[in-house]
Amino acid sequence: MDPPPRPPVEPVGAIVVVARAQGLATAVDRWTPPEVTLFGDGSAVLRGPVRDGMMTGRVRDIPADRIRELYRIADRAGLFRGRVHDRGDIVDAGALTVRITDDHGSHETVVVGPEAREGGIRGRVLAFPGAVRDSGVDGGDYLPERYAVVDPSGTRPCRVLEGSSPAENQGAGLVIRPLLPNERTCADL
Repeated sequence: MDPPPRPPVEPVGAIVVVARAQGLATAVDRWTPPEVTLFGDGSAVLRGPVRDGMMTGRVRDIPADRIRELYRIADRAGLFRGRVHDRGDIVDAGALTVRITDDHGSHETVVVGPEAREGGIRGRVLAFPGAVRDSGVDGGDYLPERYAVVDPSGTRPCRVLEGSSPAENQGAGLVIRPLLPNERTCADL
């Protein structure tokens, strides 16, 4: 049996990104951060609740041996094959997307219309985000260097604010979202 894929040798940027899209998504959903983003240095940012009109995140610190174990779990879930698991019978279904990077590139797996108690390969893919979320130790609130301030109605362009307190720049109907370490501009969202 072949060994499981490994994290990139040069761990730069996000190596695992898990995103959930709701069926019939709203304009605000487009700007929601990924559910989980794991970086090559072992830090992970988990999407947190919205507080005072601002999206938040939590940090997890995941050791290298646990990241290797997560890659074994991902291999068993077929995440290095880059497939779409579509049920075909749901219109405007939500989806879970997992993008994982190894030494050979990035692989994206999508589960369309995920349900809570699925088995088989779909169930293994759906269990993977929980394995990442439950790994490592809590590192506290995610305190970004930059925030994106977006008007989902499109009347004002997205803008990036430096610093850790953009609340004073908030206006009615605006979305304030922390930029992750791999996001520098609004184009990265």
